[in-house]
Amino acid sequence: TERSERVAGIGANRAAVLLARTTIEATARHYGIKTATLQTKIDALAKRKLVRRSLADAAHHVRLPANDQAHGNLEAPVTSDDADAVPTVMVGIFATTFEQDSASAHLAHRLQRRQTPS
Repeated sequence: TERSERVAGIGANRAAVLLARTTIEATARHYGIKTATLQTKIDALAKRKLVRRSLADAAHHVRLPANDQAHGNLEAPVTSDDADAVPTVMVGIFATTFEQDSASAHLAHRLQRRQTPS
């Protein structure tokens, strides 16, 4: 996410939204979500409760200008508001998916060790 903040901070709006798009795509793939469009991937993340609906809505806000860029519509504007949303979306996705999974696995391991007789 430090990279996304730097990219957005220097005004590289197109790069920022594409970085977010890549993160969302990779997260969906990690969880076995292989639907055709980024829109349906974001919705599947929310439906499976891997991300909150509000975070999915923010991801859709970033998805729209990112799609334009990814599909060669370089004339489509990407605003600083679009780019400024990227770090929030990326932190939210990492915190609610990967970090939460890691914390849950760590807790399960600790509980299992407590229940195993020495």
